[in-house]
Amino acid sequence: MTSPYLVPAVLAVAVTASLARSARDFILWCAVSTLFSVVVPFVYVYWGVCSGRISDIHVRLREQRERPFAVALVGACVGIILLQLLGAPRPLIFLGVCYVVNGIVLALITLAWKISMHCAVFAACLTAAAIFYGKPALFLFFLLPAAAWARVQRGRHTLSQVIAGIPVSAAITAIVLKLLM
Repeated sequence: MTSPYLVPAVLAVAVTASLARSARDFILWCAVSTLFSVVVPFVYVYWGVCSGRISDIHVRLREQRERPFAVALVGACVGIILLQLLGAPRPLIFLGVCYVVNGIVLALITLAWKISMHCAVFAACLTAAAIFYGKPALFLFFLLPAAAWARVQRGRHTLSQVIAGIPVSAAITAIVLKLLM
C-alpha cells in the first residue's frame, strides 16, 4: 500500500490526469514521470536482488542504499528534463523536483542512519496531494500512522526511523512546492 515504488506513480497519474490537455499528453507525461521516477529505480533494485548484491526489494540494509539512491536521482533528473522538453505543466515538473530534493536529503541521512523510505515517500506524496488538491486530500494523512505502525511491526524500522521520515519529507515537499508554485 505504501511502497515507495507505487505511491509516487499513483500521485504522478493523479496530477497528470488533472493537468493533461489531451489523452496523448496524459499517456506521454505519465509514461515519462513513472518510467524515470519509479520503473528505473525498481528495475535497478530488482536486478540487484536477482544478482545477490541487494538483500531485498525494499533495500532493508542501509549500507546497500547508496547506489539505488544514485540511480533514482539520476532517473528523476532525466525525467524532469524530458518532461520540460515535452511541454509538461510546471506542477508536474515541480513534483519531479520534490522527488530529487527529497532523494538528496534522504540519501545524506541514510549515509549515517537508516530512515524509513516508506514513510518518507508516503508523507511527501500526501503533502503534495494536499497542496495540489487542498482540503479534500487531507483525510489521506490518516493513513500515515498505519504505514508507520506496519513498518515497525514488521521489524523493518524503529519507531524513531518511521517518525523521522514523515516530517522531513513532508517539510521538504511543502517548502519546494511553495517556493516553485
